[in-house]
Amino acid sequence: MTDTKQFLLDLNEEVKRHPALHHSFLEMVSSRRFSKRAWLAFAQQLYPHVHFFIPYMEEMLLNTFDMNAKLIVAKILLDEYGEDAGGKSHPELFRRFVRACGDGEADATLLRTPLDQATIGMVETHMRICREEPFLVAIGAIGQAHEFAIAFLFPPLVKGLELAGFARGEIEFFTLHVEHDVEHSSMLEQTR
Repeated sequence: MTDTKQFLLDLNEEVKRHPALHHSFLEMVSSRRFSKRAWLAFAQQLYPHVHFFIPYMEEMLLNTFDMNAKLIVAKILLDEYGEDAGGKSHPELFRRFVRACGDGEADATLLRTPLDQATIGMVETHMRICREEPFLVAIGAIGQAHEFAIAFLFPPLVKGLELAGFARGEIEFFTLHVEHDVEHSSMLEQTR
């Protein structure tokens, strides 16, 4: 059996080749100006995943007895809770972006918008993986498939958000993740 370090290196290479990182959507949004209302539709489907990312991590924390792994997950959770953003949790930063997409009603649409079945399935699958699967499976799903992938997924989104006219503070959720998720992914790679 391959050791954990080699497994994670191989997984990173698999993530880099995944079609999601090369999807035409990323090229399209980074090269064409979309309205803030169009970005709101994007945000309405992404919000459940953003909202549940902290519970995913909390489930991971409960799903291992390895104290080194718990410490690493706890440090990342502190950032998710807002330690890296002046006390603003990451879901709170995302909702700031949503409010910038529209009028005062934009935030309320997050609770009224019908969700695509794929959005529901993604959240349910991640909760199940983090709660029920072995800890290293959750590391693969949350660490490599998300934290590592953000370095490739979010820069085109940031470019598109800038084209749409969002101010830097309105898209802090995205810029912060570009800066921190490479570090988070590296931290999660240290778990065994």
